[in-house]
Amino acid sequence: MKIFCSNYSPKFNLGHGGGKIKRTLLAFSLLLISCIALSSCSFATETNQTTINGYTYTSAQIQDATDRVNAFQETNNRLPNYVTISGQKILINDFLPYMGNTGSTSTTNSSSTGTSAGTSTTTGVSFTSAQINDASNRVNSFIGTNSRLPNYVTIGSYQVTIPQFLQLMAQNIVNLNSGITSSITLKTVNSPSSASETVTSGSISKTEYVTIAKNILSTITSTGQAPSNVNSSLGTLKYETVFYSLSKILNYYKTNSRLPNYVSVSAWSTGSSSGTTTNSSSVQAILDSIGYAEAKFLDIQGQSSASVMTRVGYGDCWADSEWLYNKLNTAGIAARIMGYVGGGTGAWYRHAWVQINTGNGWVNWSYTKYSSHHFGDGLGAAAYVLIAASSKIVDVSDMVATGY
Repeated sequence: MKIFCSNYSPKFNLGHGGGKIKRTLLAFSLLLISCIALSSCSFATETNQTTINGYTYTSAQIQDATDRVNAFQETNNRLPNYVTISGQKILINDFLPYMGNTGSTSTTNSSSTGTSAGTSTTTGVSFTSAQINDASNRVNSFIGTNSRLPNYVTIGSYQVTIPQFLQLMAQNIVNLNSGITSSITLKTVNSPSSASETVTSGSISKTEYVTIAKNILSTITSTGQAPSNVNSSLGTLKYETVFYSLSKILNYYKTNSRLPNYVSVSAWSTGSSSGTTTNSSSVQAILDSIGYAEAKFLDIQGQSSASVMTRVGYGDCWADSEWLYNKLNTAGIAARIMGYVGGGTGAWYRHAWVQINTGNGWVNWSYTKYSSHHFGDGLGAAAYVLIAASSKIVDVSDMVATGY
């Protein structure tokens, strides 16, 4: 009869009169008898294990891999293509369902492309407003690039379904509108039924999109399901259009630290190809109105106050930048004041100008389009933000406070 005993290594301690030796030998004798009776024996070293693609890993290995994935995502703002555990490369889509899994044994042998967009796999966990805004930024970028909704949204080590993320976005918008930035708890939300839409391209005001967000939450609470469509001043919006619109709103918030005054909306078949938050004829009309008004102010050095420039009709680049900043931000167009690193050189020393963001990133204000007497970035040197976008009305004292 073959006897096999594993994971047993008696320890001898000669410093305690042999008492420990005797107890250890007695235990070994009893173990030997048991092994003879059972033909073999072993001690379990890990009860919580996860099997992925035929290979079994301990909870410690899964947690270590989870930490490495999270670290990669924090650094690169994306998930890695794969994660390596004990020399085995695991595609990230295969690993995602098991990130942080230290519980009971689980198994997968598939090469899935992500959790079903309508099946809830995680509830009860909470996410911060900043996490939801960051995820909205990634979602907005994905839709703009791929013209479709993603299969799921990853927040930290969790996979969130698309209906669940709609709930998070809607609640975050309602909260931010009330000045609340507290964490939001994930709920179980089922997918909506398919629906058509009849919508005219245009803009929806802040008041209206906040109401839409509230209606979404009401539907989820009463039915446990995301709405198939919602009614708006532009017509009936289908689920995908609403989802994309909310992601644009929070993407704007992430960049500008405030909700936009309106969001551009178009039918899903055409709207998904555009990543802009404020891209409509009404927005251009606002830009033109401010641009032609600014062009009337003369460029005279030494007068650096926007409020004074409004009265006397002239001012330098500081005064002009303050004036544009105030008008644009008040109108709902994100604007910021820029300056040169080190202050610039020559005629451009301590020069300031304005950049705007209508949803496609920051660009210099088009001074030449409106035949302005003032100038933008004429030096082309390294620049930085002097005054970030906000709802605050600024003047020369705010520019001086920057130390520029």
